[in-house]
Amino acid sequence: ASLRPPPPRRTLPRHFPGGVAATATFQAEYPLNRGMFYDVEVRNPAGDGAFLQVMPLPEGKSITEVDDKFFTRAIFSTEGRFGAYGSPTDVKVVASERGAMRSLEVVFSALSPGQQEVPRRALVAAMQPAGATDVVMLVGGSTGSRWKESQPLLRKMA
Repeated sequence: ASLRPPPPRRTLPRHFPGGVAATATFQAEYPLNRGMFYDVEVRNPAGDGAFLQVMPLPEGKSITEVDDKFFTRAIFSTEGRFGAYGSPTDVKVVASERGAMRSLEVVFSALSPGQQEVPRRALVAAMQPAGATDVVMLVGGSTGSRWKESQPLLRKMA
């Protein structure tokens, strides 16, 4: 058996309000892609991928105090990665874990460039850097038809 090197690390250095500096790092087997919306996005040729998104928390709130809708509103806004061609529909959180590290599994439909609805699934891993008023989210997803195949790699990234 041959030893396989670990996947490359992807990094996003970020300065948050109040002078907090943080670096988000994750390992991904997918190649780095220059995204239209994000500093760091990885994607394979089949369209499975992940991206980092930073979002300010509501004033006076921490990651443990916001509900799942905070994350889905941020990720599925028309300014976001999945809303490029219109707001995603049928958004449902099918699993959610609360704590200092939040995780969600979401099903939804996103519009394609041809305006057809495409069923998709996504995993969200979110954390609030110490001293920051923002959350950093790693969002990994694929089409519903590829979910069974892509889910294991996406879970490793999160």
